[in-house]
Amino acid sequence: MANETKRLVRAKAPECVGISSEAFIKMLRHMEEKEMQYHSIMIVRHGKVAAECYREPFSKDIPHIMYSVSKTVTATALGFAIQEGYVMLDTRFIDVFPEYSPKKKDERLEKLKIRHLLTMTSGKQPSYLLNKTDKDWLRHLVGAKWIFDPGEKFEYVNENIYALCAVLQRVTGVTVTDFLDERLFKPLGIDKPFWETDHGGVESGGWGIFLKTEDLAKIMLCYLNEGKWKNKQIIPKKWAKDAVLNQVQQSGEPIRKEGYGYCIWIKNENEYCADGIYGQIGSVIKDKDTVVAINSCAPDGSAYWEALEILKAEGFVKEDPHANASPQFKEFVRNRPIDIIPVSKRRSPLEDLITGRTIRFRKDPLLNSIGSPMSVLSTAAVYMTKYRAGNITNVRFDFSDDKLMFSWQEGNEVNTIACGLDGKYILTPIVLALTPYTAAAAAFWLDNYTLEVWIRPVESLTRRILRFSFQGKNVVMTPSGEPTISIMLSSIAGYVRSMFEQKQLKELAGLALKKLETVIEPLHYGKFID
Repeated sequence: MANETKRLVRAKAPECVGISSEAFIKMLRHMEEKEMQYHSIMIVRHGKVAAECYREPFSKDIPHIMYSVSKTVTATALGFAIQEGYVMLDTRFIDVFPEYSPKKKDERLEKLKIRHLLTMTSGKQPSYLLNKTDKDWLRHLVGAKWIFDPGEKFEYVNENIYALCAVLQRVTGVTVTDFLDERLFKPLGIDKPFWETDHGGVESGGWGIFLKTEDLAKIMLCYLNEGKWKNKQIIPKKWAKDAVLNQVQQSGEPIRKEGYGYCIWIKNENEYCADGIYGQIGSVIKDKDTVVAINSCAPDGSAYWEALEILKAEGFVKEDPHANASPQFKEFVRNRPIDIIPVSKRRSPLEDLITGRTIRFRKDPLLNSIGSPMSVLSTAAVYMTKYRAGNITNVRFDFSDDKLMFSWQEGNEVNTIACGLDGKYILTPIVLALTPYTAAAAAFWLDNYTLEVWIRPVESLTRRILRFSFQGKNVVMTPSGEPTISIMLSSIAGYVRSMFEQKQLKELAGLALKKLETVIEPLHYGKFID
């Protein structure tokens, strides 16, 4: 558990710092009514936590995958590196990586600078479906097609920010995580985070960092205060100010208006945010001295932005330093579990027959061919890892009075977790795709021959549901997820269609995604081997 001295100060009640308890409750209710699966949310005002909510099993002590919020952290590292003279915005990419200069001169590549990578104006467009098991991720960017000259237009590309991490590691001689540890993480009281890397140890940059909700709030609070933390300059002041200006406009000096800064999205002259897919967002409302941080699994984030409008319209009230949070408010924010686990007293007579035995499942060749073998992790998490998780097999059940010990293998990794049989999750640390997770798990019998296991890797997005049907020596495993695969794929549908210019190809891409929904979670067949 994190040292309490590292935490932000908590206000006794939201009203102590001028936030309405009723408005916060209304925000949560709105997101729930819109069926937005928010995992945690925190409002910070005047440097104090006004209100927060963690939906069990999510908690303030467990990090969460941040996806493109990682870009903001990478850009912050670049700000330090520029201040310390390691690199400049106008440094050319090929001056750092001359080995990527082609034999035949490429005038566009000659023009490609650090600022172009940072502001998403590289002019490159790699495929969204690049295979992260490949060894050379820089080649994904350098070898991608040019769609315009560097600096000409904006095109959001993950690999641009990965390339920044590669540049930073080359010029500083250390990983970006290590580089930031003394400069950002320790000063802000952030535990050194896990960050996914390529095969050579370079952080993925555009995705892959795991931070607590409070960590995200701290970083954005630092930007709100022009790089200062507790009156000490942490992020270089010029960088912190420039990062929240629109750096992609075609003429004139950068200003605070809708657009893209240094891996920060500018909403208007008063608001900006770090924004990751599925609802990982750190919002700043500058004139209210307020930061809102949220982690979610929300393919459509509109409910959050609507909730933020509730805060702006109704949430700021007169400060009352003597206010106390009501018991009703405390109970409301405490009792918001993300999952309602069925409570069943049913125990199957099969338990004695299957306890301690091993079930081997056949690999699904189609899933492996498309890079999405069945895993306890979500399809999105599996596809973006360099060491693919997946191909669940060697499953074992060990029943006791109050819990099930569930073991399985994915690749070379074997995990054993405790599953509550009383309608409650039990937490167990696991490792999948060389990434540490905390598995919240429960299990229950649907009938004497059908067992359902729920596993939620808390640092990730979705709940994996594995239904096992026992038929003599044979076992059928039916996988599914919550949110469903169709909901998860809907978030990338627009991007995939945008990869094609012709209307017919766009339509085919949409149909391909629909087809993918039907094949991504097939039945898996296995049998007892002992």
